[in-house]
Amino acid sequence: TETQAVANADVTGDGTIDSDDLTKHARYVGGIIGYVERKDSTVTSSNLENTANINGADYVGGIFGTLINKYGSSSAKTQLSDFRNSGNVSGKSNVGGMIGECYAKTKLFIIDFVNTGTVNGTSIVGGIVGNCYGYKDSYIQDSSTTSGNLCGKTENVTIN
Repeated sequence: TETQAVANADVTGDGTIDSDDLTKHARYVGGIIGYVERKDSTVTSSNLENTANINGADYVGGIFGTLINKYGSSSAKTQLSDFRNSGNVSGKSNVGGMIGECYAKTKLFIIDFVNTGTVNGTSIVGGIVGNCYGYKDSYIQDSSTTSGNLCGKTENVTIN
């Protein structure tokens, strides 16, 4: 199992991150990373912060637009911790204050996420994650948002 990590990144300022042609093709828009896809890896990300406003169409998040970790072995996992977002996030579907879509065919652990920005969309919208899919024993804990529910849609993920 390979390990991939993103840590200690900040996007700050008064600007807005917009993707081109918002109404038609603006997919996978994130304040730090738009799209990540790994296979059978241990993915860890920690201490990430965004204060910029993020606008897109689908799969839009304050930190990640989309994070995918497919086909996990028993030792693979996706562990995300200490994310902060105060920017406003808007899109159409799969919109989250931190992550627009998180799809993990590994154990998924989301710990200590705080979103204080507003999150707006038309379908599958969450203050922390828009669409959250995990493998058995996955969870979200010690996380909060001031914008709606923690997740727009979950599967195989316990919220503590």
